[in-house]
Amino acid sequence: MRLVGHASFTFVIFVRVVLDIVNAFSPKTDHSLQFDYFIFTQIYPTAVCLVDNDWKTDSCLVPQQSTLWTIHGLWPSRRDDSPLQFCHSQDRKFKPGKIAQIEKQLELEWSNLFPQKSVSSFWCVKHEWEKHGTCAWNVQATQGELNYFSESLHLHEQYAVDEALRRGNIMPNSESSYRLGDIYKAITTYLTNGRSIKMHCLKDKTSGEYFLADIRICLDKDFQPIDCGKGAGGKSGKWRQTHRFDSAGRSISRERRGSPALPTYEACPLEGIKYTSPSHTKGSTSDKSDRSYHKGDKPTYRKLPKPITLSNGGASSVGNLFLFGMIPKYWPTVSSVRHFFASFGW
Repeated sequence: MRLVGHASFTFVIFVRVVLDIVNAFSPKTDHSLQFDYFIFTQIYPTAVCLVDNDWKTDSCLVPQQSTLWTIHGLWPSRRDDSPLQFCHSQDRKFKPGKIAQIEKQLELEWSNLFPQKSVSSFWCVKHEWEKHGTCAWNVQATQGELNYFSESLHLHEQYAVDEALRRGNIMPNSESSYRLGDIYKAITTYLTNGRSIKMHCLKDKTSGEYFLADIRICLDKDFQPIDCGKGAGGKSGKWRQTHRFDSAGRSISRERRGSPALPTYEACPLEGIKYTSPSHTKGSTSDKSDRSYHKGDKPTYRKLPKPITLSNGGASSVGNLFLFGMIPKYWPTVSSVRHFFASFGW
């Protein structure tokens, strides 16, 4: 009996150790980061640079090999439109090394349109991570830099705006213009299964023309399309992109530098929307660097592997792989372990 009691005690200690380990590697929920859905925003760099360069010559350059539509961001959002930005903590500090394996893909699909000589190509994604990615921590598919940016790249492939527009007979054409309803129909028909979207235009200060500039798709936490509410993209129909970055990568306003404010993204008109050809971007011949303007190359989308994950959904780190490399894929969750021992009355 004494031997049996000793064995039972040892087994209980073992169970407690197992539970502690599972708890340690289980996803942590920060209730201050609760949100309802994602806004996945893609921009048309040709339009952005065409209008931006009216304010400051060659301030905006489209990388030659970038995709026709590029990623602006994947933004955790709340239905009441309450703020959710810059969710900083020590474990969410941006570490470029964590996304080194997808850096080249990010340069193509999440391009830096506003280059500074001394600014790393990482500044754009660094800003998006700090402002939005840090707030996506409670969803396992976007927890950590690699997960967040890899998922965004997958979404860029899955929700290919240029392809949907092409199928809707909306083609880049510097001579023609399009109706808002036709653009909307193409995106909702071929990408969102009829779910509503948001889109914005930029107004050229010289010609007064409106250019299609961004399209926003609202997604649930499983990245399926949902209807975009009034709050998707701000309380008003307009928003101003007010920042550039200095030589150290710090965000600074153009007003502070004594330059004009940046153009305002606003609701598109019902008709007369320009979807200009990439070869007609203003200033395209003045760029002498290798960050030349996109010449209308056919966009390419390469499927990226999903980050390695444990069965509980958490992204594997080096430490996880070191500790659990020999453990089967279906490592038990806390609840399953507790349920098992509860069935014995423990």
